[in-house]
Amino acid sequence: MPAPHGSRDGFEEFARACQQRLYRTAYLLCGNAETARDLTQTTLAKLFQHWRRASAAEYPEAYAKTVLTRTFLAGRRRRLRDLVAYAKAGGPGPHAAEPSDLRVTLLAALAELRPGHARRSCCATGRICGSPYARRGRSRSRSAGTSRPRA
Repeated sequence: MPAPHGSRDGFEEFARACQQRLYRTAYLLCGNAETARDLTQTTLAKLFQHWRRASAAEYPEAYAKTVLTRTFLAGRRRRLRDLVAYAKAGGPGPHAAEPSDLRVTLLAALAELRPGHARRSCCATGRICGSPYARRGRSRSRSAGTSRPRA
């Protein structure tokens, strides 16, 4: 007996039946197996959150592919916005060069600071993005002296 629309069992049945087709579509969009798996899982999570609406659609699989495509495009737009922001800030871009020994050392040191710690934020912005002290301070509503590294 098929599960009723909007039920958890109905979603599980749908996910088992369509997961491979959604993955193939995601792979065609991404061209990368790992990213396609992530996109498929994100799509299924979104469908689960709104399963009543999705299961009421005339063609739930088409609905799922629409969610998958829109999720993919939203991720692409987000990455494009990040690249534009880096370009406007005069930075080299998020993936411009291979990590240097200094960068690896800096990232290890940052990992020792508490997440959300003000010094961590200033160090990361300044060292990785090459932001001068005064600009870092202004971006966090602090003075330039607060943003300087301490011995």
